[in-house]
Amino acid sequence: MRNIFQKRSHKIMLAALVAFSMLLCCSCENKKKDVEYFGTEAKGASGGDASDNGHAISSAPIAEQLGASDKWVERVKSSNSAAGYMDVHAIVDAPDINIVNVAEAKIKSYNEEEQKEVLKALGMGNAILDESEDEDYKIFDYTSKQDGRIYCATFNGNNFSYSLANISEMLEIEEGYCFANLVTSSSSGTDYNISENKCELTEEEVENIAYDFTKKLGLRDFEIVKICAKEWQIAKQVDSEEEALSAYTVDDEWVYLGESKSIYDGAEVMLFRRIDGMHLTPMEIDAVKTVYDEETDTYVGVTAEGAPLCETLSLTITEDGVVCAYYNNAIEAVEITDRNVELASYDDICASLREALEKYETSMPIGSFTEMKLVYYGVEPKDDNGTCTIVPAWLLMATSDCWIAVDARDGSQLCISGW
Repeated sequence: MRNIFQKRSHKIMLAALVAFSMLLCCSCENKKKDVEYFGTEAKGASGGDASDNGHAISSAPIAEQLGASDKWVERVKSSNSAAGYMDVHAIVDAPDINIVNVAEAKIKSYNEEEQKEVLKALGMGNAILDESEDEDYKIFDYTSKQDGRIYCATFNGNNFSYSLANISEMLEIEEGYCFANLVTSSSSGTDYNISENKCELTEEEVENIAYDFTKKLGLRDFEIVKICAKEWQIAKQVDSEEEALSAYTVDDEWVYLGESKSIYDGAEVMLFRRIDGMHLTPMEIDAVKTVYDEETDTYVGVTAEGAPLCETLSLTITEDGVVCAYYNNAIEAVEITDRNVELASYDDICASLREALEKYETSMPIGSFTEMKLVYYGVEPKDDNGTCTIVPAWLLMATSDCWIAVDARDGSQLCISGW
């Protein structure tokens, strides 16, 4: 069966490019002094008076305070899993901080004034607002023509995307080839300095471009967590559908594609919010559960209760600067509401996770849970004003959609995700 891709417009595909292409590698340390955190940077200490909580601030790292081991290895019986048990071989990762806090945030909503501020900061002050095809969806598409190039920016609720519409004309593509579908991915083992990379920017130059861009968006508490070489998929153009492996349309005309391959040009950069020395859910994860659909007589995946805020900023950078950006699940007005909170001991957390594993429901066999990470976790709000609480949490992960999150303060369950 042939796989035919429908491409409605350059802007839609470029937004999809950034949204789905961020499987990144090569962790790097943040060296930019202008990244502002809540509180001070030293050991994660908050700037406020934590003595109100009734316990002293320890100078020891959190892992030492809680008695955490370096690795948790255990087999837990689980009658709800296909294998009848769950294996835990998790590396335990707690940041090198000595206190954690509780914060409050609101879901970001770009009003007209804020949209204009962002456009002006990006040099798109003369941008034209495209008329929306469907008034039920509050999607604002802007285009701006400068120096013979078309820049696109889209505000969709608390998501923002930015791209060059004619980016394909900027990259060197072999004769007879064209973009496969503009939805590309990067290999997890791809180093930024890969020899085939046509971009000659140094990693430091990439960092500087990335942080300059975040400041234009008004984001000063984000930190680079990953950089890798940008992989673009290209394919041979063929004459007919019979020869094609895939296809898409341009101006209502079908473009048929044959065999594909990759080229490397530029860098992919991932940034996450950092609050008092610890990141807000510093990974791309999905919260899913399986439910039975009577209409289709099948089991389908839906969003699990307690899904986390996965706020991310993804950038594609070439020698022309930031050519694609996607700011997903934006929040604002983060305020520390409770400083230096007490956390449950490591043993108590493991006991809570063990209990959750025993009840873990999945219809598919999965491998071991390999990572146990202390993060800040914000549950997506259900109230109309979009307010959410951000708490310290332990995340036990098998895959990006099979994991358990518990509140680090008392071990109470926040979310179980898995098929």
